[in-house]
Amino acid sequence: MGLFSGDIDDLGNYAFAGIKLYPPLGFDPWPDDAAEREKVIYLYDYCVQKQIPITCHCSDGVFMADKQAKINTAPQRWLPVFTYDKARFQNLRLNFAHFGHQSTCFHGFLWQKTILRMLAEYPNIYTDFSYRGVHPEYYRTLSELLRVYPQIKNRILFGTDFMINLLDCDSYHTYLKNFITSGALDDEQKDCFASRTPERFLFDL
Repeated sequence: MGLFSGDIDDLGNYAFAGIKLYPPLGFDPWPDDAAEREKVIYLYDYCVQKQIPITCHCSDGVFMADKQAKINTAPQRWLPVFTYDKARFQNLRLNFAHFGHQSTCFHGFLWQKTILRMLAEYPNIYTDFSYRGVHPEYYRTLSELLRVYPQIKNRILFGTDFMINLLDCDSYHTYLKNFITSGALDDEQKDCFASRTPERFLFDL
C-alpha cells in the first residue's frame, strides 16, 4: 500500500477494506444541522466514488452516549440518505452490523424489520449477524428467517465482532464452530454468508 501522505485524495480504490461508523458514540447518518449534513454527504460521495463499503453499528446492546445516540443507531435513520438523491447514492454499499439486534426493546425485532424492508428496496444494502452467533440456537432463528425471506440470502454476511464476542463465548474457535457445525444452515448458505457475499460487498464483484 505504501505510505499515506495525509491527503485522502491520494488514496486509490481498495486502499483499505471499508469504513466503520458507530452511532452510539455520536455519529449521525443524516444530521439535522446543514453544515454537519454536508460532511456526511461528502463522506458518502467519496465512498461511492472510491467504491468503499460502509459498515454501521446497528444494535442497542452497547453503551449509548445519550438519547439521540439511540435514534442515530436505528436503521431508519439511514432512510433519508437513500431518498435524498436516489441516483446519487444508489451505489453506496452499506452493511447494518448485528442485523439490527435489540435487547432492550419489548418486541425486539423493529430494527430487523426495517432492515428487511431496506434490503428489499435497495440493492446495495447488506446486513451481518456478527456477535449473534455466540448462541448456537441463533442459527435456527436465521434459518427460519431465510425460509420466509429467501431473497435476502445473498445480502447477509457472516461476522464475528471479535473480540467483543468473547463476552458471551469462551473462544473464537467456539464461535466459528457454532457456525460451521450448525445443522440449521446448509453448506451452500454457509459458503454464501462467509465467502461469496463478503467478496461482493467488499469488492463490488
